[in-house]
Amino acid sequence: MTTPINKNVNTRFEKSTQPLSIFEKANTLEEGVQTLLSLAPISQMNLVKFMEAIANEVKSLGIQATFYDPGIKSYDSALRKAKKGYGIPNQIRLLTDPYRGSMILENLEAINTAEKFIETKSENYGFKIVYDKNTFNNPWSNGYRDINYKFSDMHNKGLVGELQLQLCAVKKFTEIAGHKAYEVARTLPPGSNNVKKALEEVTKHGYNKVTTISNTGCMSNIKKMHGGKRKTRKHRKN
Repeated sequence: MTTPINKNVNTRFEKSTQPLSIFEKANTLEEGVQTLLSLAPISQMNLVKFMEAIANEVKSLGIQATFYDPGIKSYDSALRKAKKGYGIPNQIRLLTDPYRGSMILENLEAINTAEKFIETKSENYGFKIVYDKNTFNNPWSNGYRDINYKFSDMHNKGLVGELQLQLCAVKKFTEIAGHKAYEVARTLPPGSNNVKKALEEVTKHGYNKVTTISNTGCMSNIKKMHGGKRKTRKHRKN
């Protein structure tokens, strides 16, 4: 069974979505996903090189940095996400993470250094910034914060992918408590708004605290929890 493809997007998001031209020969959602994933390995390889350069820039200041290369998105995961469609199903162009990566940085100085390097050097590595959201100054309601970029690969049909900058202490708190609180809140029955609000206040306090204190040893064990270099995976087709 095939799924109808929707190549339309809200014009408000046009600049940060996949280029329409990529899907010229795709007639179904499945073909659209396969098209994205056939292009993604080259961009993933280039993104890894870019992350290495960012990490080296940070390390030149004597600050620790590492990055995570999960490989390209799997076919099943990509198709499932495309079908979900952010309210309108099958919008293939909203699938903006066929290639992706994340960086874990020791402190806020490292975050600022990485951000500056990306803003000034990304096009030297073939990536044009089409979207960026910094939530360190305006965190999510539960206190979580990071920087999220979307890049257009200038040498690979403008294929859009994502890069996330994470503060080590925030990442560690997320793994230990933040995500667990989110999972609990998500499974609460209707009418539990007071409990959800209380959980948000707890995590907000935690995130605010870890952002300001010295987190000695954070980078030494963060790889055991999540992160570090990993070889790119090949995607599977049904």
